[in-house]
Amino acid sequence: HKGISLSEDSLKKLRQYLPLVVERCNSLGEIFDASSFLFDADEVTNKKSFALLDDKSRKILADFVLAIKSTSFTWNSKFLSEFINNHCEENNLKFRDIGIPLRIAITGSISSPSIAHIMEILGKHQTLDRLKINADLIKN
Repeated sequence: HKGISLSEDSLKKLRQYLPLVVERCNSLGEIFDASSFLFDADEVTNKKSFALLDDKSRKILADFVLAIKSTSFTWNSKFLSEFINNHCEENNLKFRDIGIPLRIAITGSISSPSIAHIMEILGKHQTLDRLKINADLIKN
């Protein structure tokens, strides 16, 4: 659509992501915009969505980053969903309290398909890198 060249790894992520987003979009342009975070981490850090995070959201995100980095489990959407739900229960949070900050830190947007699926598609290393970088950015 935009005439960009994608690596094989990026194409693999896009193939995994498309079924999650295609029903939500009405055009190739919308699909491109909804998928751009997969390919350009710098764009994620430049999103205006970070301004939507208040101090409470920043603290929730920072606590989540510490919790997920100190845990070991199979990195797939099922276990990620369970981890997020358990984290919410243990910290007396609603899913929305963590879901929006996670989406912003990982995708640069307040809305997206399942954040657990996105975390699985990006993989553990890339997800944790984005969480760390963007949690540091939004702390300031």
